[in-house]
Amino acid sequence: MVSSSIPNATVEVLTAGSLLTDSDPTHVVRTTSTDTNGNFRIAFLLPGTYVLRATPPTASGFKPALLPGGLTITTGTETQNQVIVVGP
Repeated sequence: MVSSSIPNATVEVLTAGSLLTDSDPTHVVRTTSTDTNGNFRIAFLLPGTYVLRATPPTASGFKPALLPGGLTITTGTETQNQVIVVGP
């Protein structure tokens, strides 16, 4: 979920160590968009540590942000209720 329930934000799973401004397409593991409620789902990630980046639509007035602390996926688990706080 993206703070303020921002619809149509782009959410990217990036390789560990990626930065907010990273533009290397080889660092993007998966990409999705938030729904009308600001929620998102990304399935079938291999176990490992990742960086999640949310990029709101330009017209929203919000800036891109990273999920604090990154995201660690282990085999057979589902991670829920992750919030990426984007600011104006």
